[in-house]
Amino acid sequence: MSELNKESSLLLCDTDLLVIIIWSEVRFGHCHPWILDTFKQQITNPSRHYLLCDYDVPWEADPLRESADSRDTLFELYKQKLEHYKLDYSVMRGDVQNRVASAQTILTRLMSKH
Repeated sequence: MSELNKESSLLLCDTDLLVIIIWSEVRFGHCHPWILDTFKQQITNPSRHYLLCDYDVPWEADPLRESADSRDTLFELYKQKLEHYKLDYSVMRGDVQNRVASAQTILTRLMSKH
């Protein structure tokens, strides 16, 4: 392990078990209990913070994006889950530059706590 990795207290993830929970429920109508239980064990970390992207930017098709019509519904599902589990989160809005600036501010604040 490098010195950087030993000292770093920040881990950025695009996908975690919360995403798997939501997509399991959307696609299959339920989520496997192991995933739910494991997620509940993981969220005891008080430094966990989510950056929830709003759907206020134009939709672009790619192999992982299914529909421009479900963005508002999915956003609300994520928001409901974050609030249900009492997780700390910030909503990223605006163009890419605004989102990056907001994320940098949040990450700087979070890093200063550690």
